[in-house]
Amino acid sequence: MKVTVENEKVLLVRFDYSPAMVGWIKAELHGRRWNPAQKAWRVSNTVENKQRLAEKGFVLPPDMDVKIPKAVPPVPESFFEDMPTKLRAYQKEGVAFLNRVKGRGLVADEMGLGKTIQAIAWIKFNREKAGTVLVICPASLKENWRREFEKHGKMNSTVVNGGPAEIREGRITIINYDRLKNLPDDLQVDTVVLDEAHYVKNQDAKRSKATKAICKKAKHVIALTGTPITSRPMDIWNAVQCIQPGLFPSRHQFGKRYCGAKYNGFGWEYKGATNIEELNKVLTETVMIRRKKTDVLKELPDKLRSVVDFQIENRSEYNQAEQNLIAWLIANKSKEAARRAARAEQIARFQYLKTLAAQGKINGVVEWVNDFLDSTGEKIVLFAVHKEIVLALHEAFPDSVTVTGGKSMAQRQEAVDAFQNDPKCRVFIGNITAAGVGLTLTAASTVAFVEMGWTPGEHLQAEDRIHRIGQTELCSIYYLVASETIEEEVAGILDSKQKVIGAVLDNIEMAETDMITKLLEKYTGSGDVGD
Repeated sequence: MKVTVENEKVLLVRFDYSPAMVGWIKAELHGRRWNPAQKAWRVSNTVENKQRLAEKGFVLPPDMDVKIPKAVPPVPESFFEDMPTKLRAYQKEGVAFLNRVKGRGLVADEMGLGKTIQAIAWIKFNREKAGTVLVICPASLKENWRREFEKHGKMNSTVVNGGPAEIREGRITIINYDRLKNLPDDLQVDTVVLDEAHYVKNQDAKRSKATKAICKKAKHVIALTGTPITSRPMDIWNAVQCIQPGLFPSRHQFGKRYCGAKYNGFGWEYKGATNIEELNKVLTETVMIRRKKTDVLKELPDKLRSVVDFQIENRSEYNQAEQNLIAWLIANKSKEAARRAARAEQIARFQYLKTLAAQGKINGVVEWVNDFLDSTGEKIVLFAVHKEIVLALHEAFPDSVTVTGGKSMAQRQEAVDAFQNDPKCRVFIGNITAAGVGLTLTAASTVAFVEMGWTPGEHLQAEDRIHRIGQTELCSIYYLVASETIEEEVAGILDSKQKVIGAVLDNIEMAETDMITKLLEKYTGSGDVGD
């Protein structure tokens, strides 16, 4: 690998052909252009280019006095020891990677491996350099990001919902893609985090154009997506453009090389996948780190439990119902009539509040499930409690199958067989009581609880529908919780350490009456209503 001087403005760079090195040249050097006659890359004769070439190991002319910049120092173990949440080894590796690429990288780990915490850790480690941070994510995940910053980084952040989108200098702001149009054209942020970066895959979409405009002026761009590049390489194009716009200068050339470009008579299509190993090599040696669950199984438990928080859309209706419930509980707290009231009435009132919470987050849940299906290509099992929630989910996913209490054994088995054997049937929706026991659903390795039952045992039984003999994959369990609602209270009660369905769950024994008593204590300060 040699560098020669053509003139005071141009350097000639030569090396044995390597896709990864070509990618590096395109991403890192200014004014680069391939000259086939000279069989060399012509690049601008600048101090920065010479420093980068020397750092990469190119042999420069002896009279060229170049100071090689110091390597980025590693992230010390002491930093991870002080993190509020302890990172796994591969997550620490991800933070170190982001540090090496100076906050311009793509974390493409499979869903469930903790991409969010890696981005948060990098921001915390580089808090001063990170400056004004803008996290762009799907609307359904904004509240989750706020809580993750608080939980994992002990950092405050602001969520942009209704009203003007104000970005304060030096602060962390969380916004969804579709609200970017409300931001001023002259907005300047230091760090951009693109969660579910495949949201900008459409070249002509307004959200993609707005995202690229913001990233163009940012010092650091971190993209997060579990979407594989093996089947749809073009989906990653815009995200890479946001991170390193010079890595692949021509979209058409990228499409011809890696997307099986075809001319359909009206225009070019980039729906295929070609030279995938080469593309993976170029990306991993420049801007991307990707780990699959199979790569890090030794670091993971048999079941990987995660919580996803959602804001509800019916906040006013929910708050009114909650106030009515509290008023009813307090009004009847000391009355003998209330003491004789059937426990069923209390359960019914709490169930109504749970239903409102579930209804309020249903659009966010549907968006989350769609993201899961798009990004993983896998199947998923959804559990709910109320019939109207099961029906709403089935309407959103018409190719799904359902199992509820009203179905016969033959109908249940038919649904199970379809889910287990039909590749097109990717969503199973079950009532937690009717479908949470006795069924084998190992075609999926992921369960998501859209609603929660009354006891930990119900959840363990439901989780084990996928965690059975014949399951060879890590089982991912998601609890989709409506923030600031009764669901948080139920989740907290289910987990004795208030971690929301943590590892201690296996050792908890709780009856339905215990749950009601705990909820009464939460809402009234006493558990004696109706006892």
